[in-house]
Amino acid sequence: FGFPQFSGEIDSLRTLLEKASHDSTRAGIQLQLSEKLAKNESAKATDLALEALKYFQKTGDKKKQAVALGSAAYAFSNSGEYEQAIDYNLRALAIYEKLDVEIPDDIENKKSLCNIHNKLGAVYYYLANYDKAIEYWEKALQFSSEINDKEGQAYLLNNIGLIYEKQ
Repeated sequence: FGFPQFSGEIDSLRTLLEKASHDSTRAGIQLQLSEKLAKNESAKATDLALEALKYFQKTGDKKKQAVALGSAAYAFSNSGEYEQAIDYNLRALAIYEKLDVEIPDDIENKKSLCNIHNKLGAVYYYLANYDKAIEYWEKALQFSSEINDKEGQAYLLNNIGLIYEKQ
C-alpha cells in the first residue's frame, strides 16, 4: 500500500546524499532521510539527524538546529529511547520558544512549537506519565488553535480523551 514508493524515495535520497558535495546540501538531505528512516531504521535516522545537527551548529542556523534536534528525538522515540527523546525534544523546544519571542507572528514556528509539544506529549504517554502528556498536549492544542489548525485540534483533543479514558 504505497510502501514501494516510499522505499524508492528512500533510495533516491540515499543516492542524492552519496552524490552531494556541499555540506549544506548534505545536511538538508540527511534531515529528510532521517525523517523517512525514523520508524524502521531508527539508529541510522539518529546518526543522520545528529550529523546534520553538527553542520547547523557550525553555521549558527537555529531553526535548522531545532529541526535536527526534533528529528533525532523522533528517531530516539521510535527506538524506545524515551529519555533521549525527551532531552532532544526539550532542546528543540527551547530554540523554537526563543524564535517565537523574536518573531511572534511566525506561523511556521507556531506549527513547530505545536509539533514539538505533541511529540513530548506522545513520549510521556508511552511512559504512562499521563499528567505530563496532557500538559504537553494541551500546550500543543493552544498553538494549534492559534494557527487555526482544526485537524490538529481534533487530533490533540482525541489524544487527551484517550488519557481520560485510561484514567
